[in-house]
Amino acid sequence: MTNLFTYSARILVIFGAFSSTRASIAAEAPATKDEYLLKESFESGKKSPTGWREGANVPGVEYIWADAQASHGKRSLGLRKTENRYFPIAQWIRTVPHVGGAANLEVCLKVKAMQAQKAIVDVQFYADGDEMIGNQWLAYLGAKEEGDGPADHDWARYGGVVPVPAGTKKIGVALQIYGPGEVWFDELTARYVPKAGQAAASDATSATTPAAPSQPDATPAPTAEGAIALNVKDDESGEYYFLPANDKPTGLLVVLPGGDGSAEFHPFVKSIHAHGLGGKYAVAHLISKRWRPNQQITWPTHRTRTPGMKFTTEEFIAAAVADAAKRQAVDPQHVYLLGWSSGGPPCYASLLQKESPASGAFVAMSIFRKDDYAAAANAAGRSFYIYHSPEDEVCPPRMAHEANDALSAAGAKTTLVEYAGGHGWHGDMLGSIRAGVEWLEASRADSK
Repeated sequence: MTNLFTYSARILVIFGAFSSTRASIAAEAPATKDEYLLKESFESGKKSPTGWREGANVPGVEYIWADAQASHGKRSLGLRKTENRYFPIAQWIRTVPHVGGAANLEVCLKVKAMQAQKAIVDVQFYADGDEMIGNQWLAYLGAKEEGDGPADHDWARYGGVVPVPAGTKKIGVALQIYGPGEVWFDELTARYVPKAGQAAASDATSATTPAAPSQPDATPAPTAEGAIALNVKDDESGEYYFLPANDKPTGLLVVLPGGDGSAEFHPFVKSIHAHGLGGKYAVAHLISKRWRPNQQITWPTHRTRTPGMKFTTEEFIAAAVADAAKRQAVDPQHVYLLGWSSGGPPCYASLLQKESPASGAFVAMSIFRKDDYAAAANAAGRSFYIYHSPEDEVCPPRMAHEANDALSAAGAKTTLVEYAGGHGWHGDMLGSIRAGVEWLEASRADSK
């Protein structure tokens, strides 16, 4: 059970999940169980507040540490975004060591939002070697549903309690902005509490921030508007969007978004369909199944499972391909997967089965761990377009090289395309996706 606190109807406190990644994080002295891990008002530092660092250099984003806004003291931390795009993500981040096993962490802070379309407070968990083993969105600020307005309010307090998974060695607090707008953060604290739900209400709430009711583990996710409910296995359903090709389809592209894999990515996927691919492909946009609120893996597979799951992502992909073929005839030799970040591992998992519904995959800015998949020999004759930035600080570039080398050695057709800018989509995003799909098509033509 998780006790979370929200400010208004425009703030949705939810949990997100991310598949295992790595990040370079600095060490600090560990805190004990009876003191704060963080107690921050962002007052000290030189070019940036002590212990905090900027994320990627994102076009249209300004990282701010100034006297312009403050809930307490003279300074606070801010992010301002002017470009009307949601990726890549910009963030301020600080990490602290975690000593001991599983625990529960209370994080509280004050936030001021100014026409913010989407901003996130993300708590991240790292194992040995700086490998991210999970994360949880503590707060979501901004428009959630079509027609919602942006978050726009003076200083207000947010907070919640999140479980720290076993194996955690470092904890990161990331203050993120996705869409346009401005957001400021101040008076941040993080401390251990005995168990979820026992946070001190006097510390985490105010007259304008009533506590939200706890959510049971089995709370079903609401049906996404316009999505197709699909019986994947034993009457257990998943949801996906189907976008038909304008005429006879060149092929079918199955999309597994990164991040939390939610329906929020559908506007971007529609742009891929209409503008990136010119309506020539049918597109199946899968929505990640939430088996439990604190799910750590966005797209659970046969070998990377999550408690309570009733089907794997490999089974979900196969069911969606079969259903899409009933809606519009597609050559099974031209079924491709597109997955980025957390959506990459299930693409590898599907293509490395002995029998796969797809013939190729476009995997962007993601990870590769061969022990998470079936025999690499199954890759023979299949195609992999691997897209990764050497500057990626989230998913190690070496993993892209390892994937390229291992799959190529197994008889797959592979290419590794590198781009500038770090983790996320940069520059001509739709053109980059089109180039990858065209390469997959050409690789199939060469195999005939």
